[in-house]
Amino acid sequence: MRAFIKTTARVLVYPMLYMAIQLFVTLLVAIVAGVCYLTQNATVTEPAEKLAEAAAGYMMEFSAANMQLTLILSAVLTLGTVFFIFRKTHRDFFTAMAVLPVRAYDTLLLVVSGITLNLTCKLLLSLIDVPQSVVDEYQNSPVVTMLTGSMVLNILCLVIFIPAVEEVVFRGCAYNRLRSAMGFFPALVLQTVLFAVMHFNSLQTLYVLMAGAVLGLSYLWSKSLLGSFLLHSAYNCTTLILMLVPTGAQYQTPLTALLIASPMLLIACLLLLQRSGVKNAAAPVPKG
Repeated sequence: MRAFIKTTARVLVYPMLYMAIQLFVTLLVAIVAGVCYLTQNATVTEPAEKLAEAAAGYMMEFSAANMQLTLILSAVLTLGTVFFIFRKTHRDFFTAMAVLPVRAYDTLLLVVSGITLNLTCKLLLSLIDVPQSVVDEYQNSPVVTMLTGSMVLNILCLVIFIPAVEEVVFRGCAYNRLRSAMGFFPALVLQTVLFAVMHFNSLQTLYVLMAGAVLGLSYLWSKSLLGSFLLHSAYNCTTLILMLVPTGAQYQTPLTALLIASPMLLIACLLLLQRSGVKNAAAPVPKG
C-alpha cells in the first residue's frame, strides 16, 4: 500500500505542477489587468464598490481574450521547469523522454492517425445522447471561446505548445513512471484516466479518454515522444481546420463520409504503426 501511494504521488507531481503553473499564470495575468484598469480609472468619481466590480469584470474579459497567450506562457514555464528538474536530478531530459527522430513512414501514420482520431471522436459523440447542460458547459468553456480568436495564436497554442507540454507531462513523465511500477496495460489505463480528468470538462472527458489511450500507444509504438507529439498536434490541428469548413450541403456530404470511414482508417493506421514499431526493434522502448 505504501509503495502504491508513493508511486501515485510521484506520478501526480508533474501534472499537478502543470496545473499549478497554469493557475498561477492565469491569476497573474488577471491581477495585472485589474491593476492596470484601476490605475487608468483612478480619477473616476464612482463608488469604490462599483469600481471594484467593473475591475473584476475587466479582469475576466481580459483573461478570456488572452487565453492563448496564457496557455502558451504556462506551457513554456512548465517545460522549462521540468527540464530544470531533470537537470538537477542528473538525468538527461531528451534521453529520459525518448525525444528521438521519427521515420518518414511512421510520421505519415501518426499524422493520419491524429486526423482520423479527431474525426472518430466527433462521430462517437454524435451517436451519444449528451445532455444539453453538458453541451452548454462545453460551449461556454474558455477553451471553446478562445477558438474564435486569432488563428495564428490558436495554431501556436493548440498545434505546438499545448501538445508539447502535455506529451512531456502525461506521456514522458506520468506514463513512464507508471510503466516502471506496473504492467503495460494498467499503466496505459491509468495515464488515460489521468489525462482525461485533468481536462476538467465533462464533454471533453468523453473523447479525451480515447485520445489519451491512442497517444499512449503511439508513444510506445513509435518509441519516441515526437511520435505522440505529432499525433497530438495533428489531432488539434484537425479541430482548427474543421472550423473553416463551410456549412453548405456540398461540403457536409463528403465530411460525413469521412467521419463514417474514420474509425476504420484509425484502426488501420494504428495496426501499421504497431507493426512498424515491432520491425524497428533496434530502437529502445521509452523508459523515462
